[in-house]
Amino acid sequence: MRPQSHPSRRSRRQGNLPAIELALPAPARRRTTPMIQAEPTEPIEPIDNRASAVPAPDIDQQGRDYIAKHGKSERTLQDYSFKVGRVQAWLDEQPVDPERPIQRGLRELNQWSEEAVWRWLAAHSELLRYDNIKNYHSALAQHFHATFHCSHQKSSGWRWVNGVWEGNPVYSERYLQLKKSIQRSSATTQPPVRHALPMLYPKLEKLLDILESKQRNFDSTPNVLSPQRTHTEFMYAFMVLAYRLWMRCDEACKLVWGEVEHVPVLHPETETFYVSVTLTWRKNNQLDAANSRPYMLFDLPQRPKVSAIQAVVRWRKYWTWVHKRTPEPQDLVFPGYHPRTGQLDVRRMLRAHQVNSLLDQVFNATDTIQSIGLYRYTSHSFRRGGAQDAFIWANNYGEPKKSLAFVRWWGGWGAGESLHTIERYVINVMSEHEGYFGDMENPLLLTNRREHWCGGDSGVVAHAVAAFQQAGREQREWFEAERRELTNLITTQQQLLTAPTGTDSESRATGNANLNSAPHSLAEASAIHPSAPQPTMEGAFHYHSHSTTNVIINVHGKPMPQKIPKASTVLDVVSQWELGDPSNGLTPLREWVPAMRQKGEGGNASLYTNRKKIYDAYLKRGANLRAFYQAYGGEDKKLGEYIAAIDKEAAHLRALAKGAVRQANATREAGKHTRKSSGRTRRGQ
Repeated sequence: MRPQSHPSRRSRRQGNLPAIELALPAPARRRTTPMIQAEPTEPIEPIDNRASAVPAPDIDQQGRDYIAKHGKSERTLQDYSFKVGRVQAWLDEQPVDPERPIQRGLRELNQWSEEAVWRWLAAHSELLRYDNIKNYHSALAQHFHATFHCSHQKSSGWRWVNGVWEGNPVYSERYLQLKKSIQRSSATTQPPVRHALPMLYPKLEKLLDILESKQRNFDSTPNVLSPQRTHTEFMYAFMVLAYRLWMRCDEACKLVWGEVEHVPVLHPETETFYVSVTLTWRKNNQLDAANSRPYMLFDLPQRPKVSAIQAVVRWRKYWTWVHKRTPEPQDLVFPGYHPRTGQLDVRRMLRAHQVNSLLDQVFNATDTIQSIGLYRYTSHSFRRGGAQDAFIWANNYGEPKKSLAFVRWWGGWGAGESLHTIERYVINVMSEHEGYFGDMENPLLLTNRREHWCGGDSGVVAHAVAAFQQAGREQREWFEAERRELTNLITTQQQLLTAPTGTDSESRATGNANLNSAPHSLAEASAIHPSAPQPTMEGAFHYHSHSTTNVIINVHGKPMPQKIPKASTVLDVVSQWELGDPSNGLTPLREWVPAMRQKGEGGNASLYTNRKKIYDAYLKRGANLRAFYQAYGGEDKKLGEYIAAIDKEAAHLRALAKGAVRQANATREAGKHTRKSSGRTRRGQ
């Protein structure tokens, strides 16, 4: 017989709950329990393992009466009381200040009530997710409402009226402003799909390595029970089975030993061992126990860390050692346990937020953060990670990719399940990972992406990278030959100086053909010869153009800032802007994208701005060097002097524009004054 689980949300709304009186629990004193020695002379006192749960009688009317009386279900109010007790325990740990006794803020309704809840919120703004903060807010509001008959309306605020406090402390202006600030910060700093981040095998492997190292330390002292040991053994087995079976948290918490075949079975055809697990209450099956699904979990050669056989056998052995008896079929596989003693409590079923709290303890370890990263995961991450590894990345582990029909069955989805629901699990939609896929066949990016998503490098990738680098060297040699040929086509400075001064159209007609021609015509004249090695590196954010050079792309698919060469004359600036420098891999500055203008080697941001300033002034003078020199002081000046002259001209034009604006405003004001004076004169007459 399966243990009775917690009432579902649907049953709570219908009122199938017993009637109890809600009372704020007194702050529990910290209990110091010594480490228990499980020796034969002093055996561990087992927990009463009688029937895991007693079926509840039909109390529909009592449940309805309870909700009608309190406005909330029994389970909700119990959760509220637990949260209020946590807040009170935190307040009791704070230093006592006789002038500001915040410790009495929840026990008494006074001016320190608002101070107490505000301080607690400020201290936990970065420790809790905003969803948890909202739950604590509701719990505190319900506490003040039930204990001191405070208002339950947000509009009531918190104010001192006629010698009494009115409203609710959690609706004070200061408290609500801080809560709103936390909400906005959470929306911008925390990943919006935290719950959907998949736990793929590469990171799960590192995580299990850390847990295995802790297990080896505990194996050196086999007769010692501690909460750290129970936590390590519990999370190791939970992670492996949740990943292999794609289990939701409630499915794992409802799993009983009668559904797990702990003795490995030899498959007659493959001659390999497997463990059998039968899942009854899957996502689409919450009512009919006959629709259970049996799973055979074999060892995966390319994913040895997620061995279900090893995880089940080790966890059952530890479970038996703690209880001093073998598990009964109705006993929970993953029951609750006491965080201070490490004892398992088969009468208590864990809930999702409790499992997530245990998982957060694993990720909060320093060594885990360094190995896994700063991302936060939940229990649902194993379900998504297992599905994606089977459907997307199976080939990287030497396994065939699974079909959509397999994914639907193994994940527990029914035939009528929406396809969009399944796609959310088997297709990676994380915006931080998948902004662009046009460069998926680029050999240089394969190594990075395999490490980031699929794990491990291979000789095939290494050979591909070496071949690509050789092709790059040949490409650079070909570019050097093209540069020498292109140099012969550039008009010399003397030809530009002898060009007559005229209008823009005249200067383009009589000036240099290469510098004054349209960008597309210039590019067509210097296209890559078909016999030369073709460039293959075109990644994310690549700026597509017809230039003879290519944007340098880093391993993340972003343009890398190129070092702008030195320029001594205006002609050098014009050449860099329109033609670039193929010998140095410099893309024409007119084709630079914003990502390439960032400050890199040589200070590209300021150099780019100065080059653009000179080139714009050159175009302003009809793209004619003679006119440029006449306007800005001659041809023997340095580039810095030309820039100063251009800035001086721009400042003069701005001053003239401001003067014109001031003159127009003065004229307008004078006209208004004249009209008002004439109006008063007519009224006086």
